[in-house]
Amino acid sequence: MPITKIPGIDFPCYGEFKCDQCGKWWTSCKTWKLNRQTCGRCKNQVKAHTIQPLFYYECTRCNITWKYKSIVPGMSCEKCNSIIYPKLYEDFSKKLKLQNRRPNFSTGHNPNNSKSAHQSSLCEKCKLQGGNCMESANSR
Repeated sequence: MPITKIPGIDFPCYGEFKCDQCGKWWTSCKTWKLNRQTCGRCKNQVKAHTIQPLFYYECTRCNITWKYKSIVPGMSCEKCNSIIYPKLYEDFSKKLKLQNRRPNFSTGHNPNNSKSAHQSSLCEKCKLQGGNCMESANSR
């Protein structure tokens, strides 16, 4: 019997945050259901008020991969205009593990897909496990 993985528990999700203390809001494609993120403004610990499964799109023609917070059927690749269909991020994590490589998402298509590094210092999960939570997610 296959083991079902739970979004936000076994792999990261898209999350929306709003700090009750200072009003700052942000989104993250590295959200974990049981963990909080630190507000960059006032340092308050904030739990995501919205968590959704994360999807990824991969154009095999030009080798570009990007992630997105929702399903957009038939999104076109910005480089070659191929039509790409969404897949669950969980499946992408499995593929990375089999190929022994780390995610390398391109920018574009997704305003929430920043190519900036994951801020481990603001992530409760990183602090609790003593390392980057994204690396542990891809090693499962």
